[in-house]
Amino acid sequence: PLAGLFAQQLMYSFDFFNYKKPIIFVSLTRSSLNGTGLSDVLETATLVKAAIYVIEDRYSGNSFPTDEYSNGTLKKLLTVRQMVEDVVHFGTHLRSRYPTPDLKIVLFGCSSTGMIAAPARQRHPEIFAGAVESSAPLKITPTDDKWVNGKASELKYWPYVAKAFSNKHLGGSRRCVDVLTKAHQEYAQALKTVEGRRAVEKKFRFCDRYLEDVNNQILSSIGGRLLGMNPQYNDPYPATDYHNIKMICRRLTSGSDSPLDKLADILNTNDPLPPGDTRGVPFLRHIEM
Repeated sequence: PLAGLFAQQLMYSFDFFNYKKPIIFVSLTRSSLNGTGLSDVLETATLVKAAIYVIEDRYSGNSFPTDEYSNGTLKKLLTVRQMVEDVVHFGTHLRSRYPTPDLKIVLFGCSSTGMIAAPARQRHPEIFAGAVESSAPLKITPTDDKWVNGKASELKYWPYVAKAFSNKHLGGSRRCVDVLTKAHQEYAQALKTVEGRRAVEKKFRFCDRYLEDVNNQILSSIGGRLLGMNPQYNDPYPATDYHNIKMICRRLTSGSDSPLDKLADILNTNDPLPPGDTRGVPFLRHIEM
């Protein structure tokens, strides 16, 4: 760090590359390289015959400029401007390594990495031919509780989720939202007693006594975890099982079983476990990860 340098991890493939029409896709990731999903990049690369690079953002995966992560350090070394410049530096490196005016470099980024890909392309069109970003927070507004006088007066995020599950164009409905809400209410109610926690653990296949820790209770149910999918990544195209809003709502609004049983069926179908296995990463271990 004192020299202004750090090792940024990457992986690459030239399996599809057409040297006569050179195109390079650069996928930015906040995950480790081993845990990075590349289906969108791979499919497109096979069609246009592009090489693929995957590069970790600073302070993600194994690309850490420092081994100390205090607020002061991160405020100094983990900024959007710096991450954009990391990408620009890498793009400049690619152009020097493959010095042909026909080379086209296209950035890919999802969510926070999309927030890096877009300005990199906007500010340096001489380096990057394009940028493909999805769910990129280019205009940021708080979506959690708005605190006034020490009390949460407004919850902004979940109404957006409810709106998606009620959107008929996505396969949702008002009834779907009502059943989904009821299922989570039944889940929360069950957590209040020992017997209820044991029953929920069995139904959702959590490890024995996993829900005794209130932190695990929260972790088990936030961000669509009980659905086995994150609503933010809804794909409206035909899906197997319950991997989009349409299929989830179809399950929630059919059958005579309870809302909680329907929710358990959705999770156990979307995130199946081998016989005898259970789910549930303890909160403290999750933090360490």
